[in-house]
Amino acid sequence: MILRKHLLATVGARVLAALVVLVSILQVLDLLDVTTDILSRKLGVAGVLYYATLRLPSLIAQVAPLSVLAGCLFAFTQLARENAVVALRSTGVSAYQLLAAMAPVALAVAIAHLVCVQWIGPRAEQALDAWWSRTTPPAERTAPGPRSFRVGADIVTAAMGDRAGRELTGVRIYRRDAQGRLVERLRTDSAAFQGDGWRLVQPSFETIAPGGVRRGAANQIIWRPGPQPQDVRAI
Repeated sequence: MILRKHLLATVGARVLAALVVLVSILQVLDLLDVTTDILSRKLGVAGVLYYATLRLPSLIAQVAPLSVLAGCLFAFTQLARENAVVALRSTGVSAYQLLAAMAPVALAVAIAHLVCVQWIGPRAEQALDAWWSRTTPPAERTAPGPRSFRVGADIVTAAMGDRAGRELTGVRIYRRDAQGRLVERLRTDSAAFQGDGWRLVQPSFETIAPGGVRRGAANQIIWRPGPQPQDVRAI
């Protein structure tokens, strides 16, 4: 029991330290890009802290697997430097028993990663998008012009409908096959992001087939995959 607690504490401390360091680095890099905008909106230090808090779940989800790898490497390096592994193996402790003693740390990080990805992260991103849109100065709320970008094999032309990046206008989606040839064009005046994809409102389409071009329309089409709101804002 004492051995298990020692190994668990050794690995857990280093995994936690790696997680804190990696999240801190990403947080600082992220804040370097947005702090000027936040302060220009006169939101002050409270706005910076609020932004950092809402971004924290997404950053944890990004670095959680890497923190386990880095923390375990540091822990085993320390145990090897102290000859602890040799001493444990000489007493009959197998490698599987060592891994079993450290497994709860990896399991705890996996659960935290799942919670951030599935529940906390999406809600925090939605709150961040709403807050960012709500605090946009009136002079900057003019919708920008259309932009062209690529999503997978699709070529897309659209304009951002709101500052949160959750609405698009004047959407044109050009779908291509594996050889890069155009196979379909989708057109709609508006599209809205709904978490699992973009809802294209009353789109029309032209499908290119060997027999000619087939035209049609629909009440709505869910476009998957598509850009995330933060990607739309960046574009």
